[in-house]
Amino acid sequence: MTLPRLWAAAVLVCVFAGVSLTWVYGADYWWHVRYGELLLATGELPRTDPFTFTQGGQAYTYGFWFSAGVLAVAQAWGGLPLVALGNEI
Repeated sequence: MTLPRLWAAAVLVCVFAGVSLTWVYGADYWWHVRYGELLLATGELPRTDPFTFTQGGQAYTYGFWFSAGVLAVAQAWGGLPLVALGNEI
């Protein structure tokens, strides 16, 4: 094995290890992805929380709308591996 191939293999192993060891927080992850999908589908910020049944209809401001949109796009393009890689960067 040549030295350039060895370096390439080492880089791939490091990327794989980094992505594999990244923790994706399940408690809010799918809620943020779904909210991002809703934002991208409608093109506007909802004025009420569409996912809460106990506070339904009350005014709500979601402050993480941009990151939810980015998360939804990353999830759609590459699934959890792309999200985990983006989390490492």
